[in-house]
Amino acid sequence: MIDFWETDLRQTVRNSEKLVQRRTRVRDVSDWLEDYIQEGPTSSNQGTANLPFQRWFHFKEAFSPKFVADVLGSLPYRVDRCVDPFSGSGTTAVTCRMLGLKSVSVEVNPFLADLIRAKLMPLCRRRISTERQVERIR
Repeated sequence: MIDFWETDLRQTVRNSEKLVQRRTRVRDVSDWLEDYIQEGPTSSNQGTANLPFQRWFHFKEAFSPKFVADVLGSLPYRVDRCVDPFSGSGTTAVTCRMLGLKSVSVEVNPFLADLIRAKLMPLCRRRISTERQVERIR
């Protein structure tokens, strides 16, 4: 049996450090996963209700970002990209983004494809502040 099934969250974060492409992302991964609840099976999304991006839409068939990080971290080689042919709510894509890995997502459901796109959309600080100013004027 593969060891990642028994990995606790602290070990997942430590293992993720070898995946992270830029050192600045190590803190991003640990901060993002700190609200993960380990009570449910790692292969489900039961522990993700408090995680940013994961709580946007409850997708029953999703698995946890911890699962993605554990699987990628358990591989005997360094991962630099990932393909998810059944992307669902985008857990793999978001986890790869947090780790700084390139990913390709394929999803035939247009709603879920839009959800993934929204989760991966880079935020521009200037654009956000401009939109806030427009809202104040209205």
